[in-house]
Amino acid sequence: EEEEEEEGVENGNNDGEGSGVTGTGTTPPETMYLHTKRTYQPSNLVRKRRHGFLARLLSVGGRKVLKRRRLKGRRVLAA
Repeated sequence: EEEEEEEGVENGNNDGEGSGVTGTGTTPPETMYLHTKRTYQPSNLVRKRRHGFLARLLSVGGRKVLKRRRLKGRRVLAA
């Protein structure tokens, strides 16, 4: 009797891990997790549009940024 109970534990029936169905078909649950996309996907075009000189000129706040950077003596005013 004790041997039968031990076999049930070895098969994973009583431990609570791995017994839940998380996917479809015969795919193991370990492979069901997808990697999250990294947050920074660099693009020079988007960078220039958001932080470039012309983008700074379009808004009052951007013009203030350029003014402060000129006063500070920055060689590069915008991206």
